[in-house]
Amino acid sequence: MFLRRLLKTPQISSSVGRIRTFSGSLNATPSTPSSPALKRKLFANLKSCENPCDDVLRDMEEQGFQITAADLTRWANLLKKQGREEKSSQINSFMSWKCCVMMSQSVLRLAVGRSTFRRVAETLIPSVVNIYAPNDDLYGSGILFGEGDKIITCGHVVRNLHKFRTSPVYRSKTIEVEITLNCGQTFRGVVADCDPEYDLALVKIETPTRELLSPAKFGVSKDVSVGDTVLSIRNPLSYAKSFSAGKISCVEHTKIGSQGNCQFYLQTDCALKEGNSGGPVVNLDGQVIGVIWAFGDREVGVGFAIPIDTVVKVMEERNW
Repeated sequence: MFLRRLLKTPQISSSVGRIRTFSGSLNATPSTPSSPALKRKLFANLKSCENPCDDVLRDMEEQGFQITAADLTRWANLLKKQGREEKSSQINSFMSWKCCVMMSQSVLRLAVGRSTFRRVAETLIPSVVNIYAPNDDLYGSGILFGEGDKIITCGHVVRNLHKFRTSPVYRSKTIEVEITLNCGQTFRGVVADCDPEYDLALVKIETPTRELLSPAKFGVSKDVSVGDTVLSIRNPLSYAKSFSAGKISCVEHTKIGSQGNCQFYLQTDCALKEGNSGGPVVNLDGQVIGVIWAFGDREVGVGFAIPIDTVVKVMEERNW
């Protein structure tokens, strides 16, 4: 509401229409007069020019020629002392206009950022579920996909991977889990398959209510670049509806798998904690680009996600 009221104020709304004109000076290479002689010449031109000072200064801004606020204030005061009240008022008018434009640009960037985060969160949160595996007292998050009755998550969220690798009896067990949707509805699920090499698992919801399910959309992780803004949506410490924003720090963090193969992970500075595993990392288009895999125990802002391209490859190979 505050942003809407601010954007509707006369000063802000009138300057919004001038942003296109003013943006030319922002994108141009600025040239600020530094020598006293050049400053005196500019001041003399402003005094003698028939056109209003604010129009002249705007033209200079469009050409990438910028005057410091300190010089403008000093010139306005000098003109006022010399009895040139109208010229002084025109310079003050230009400074007020410039402040309004800069403020409106900041407000618009803030408004767009918030609305984008809100849109992505509202779209993806229904696709993220809470998973609890009572047999091993494990919990984490998962992502609905396909028709919504399947969930992709990390293997260590639903299985003790050490037992899975070493115990044929444990590996043959049917593992049941509790699945809680964003709306609070709880379902029974079963771990249909697990790939310990990539630490991924497929969970199927038994007797799902399809109108409550909202499958996520997968993106392409090979298009991700360092510095991209992302959101992580997850179930930290069993609290639902939680997400955080961050950047991609590295696109090829490597790890050697148990079979000797080299695996790549996305690294992000999103705030990740216990219970995050299995949740999505999404881009600003609301597409899943990774599955949260791990976070640094002692390092804040160090988290890792399995790239969605790797996830899709495993899903296709194992017919998930």
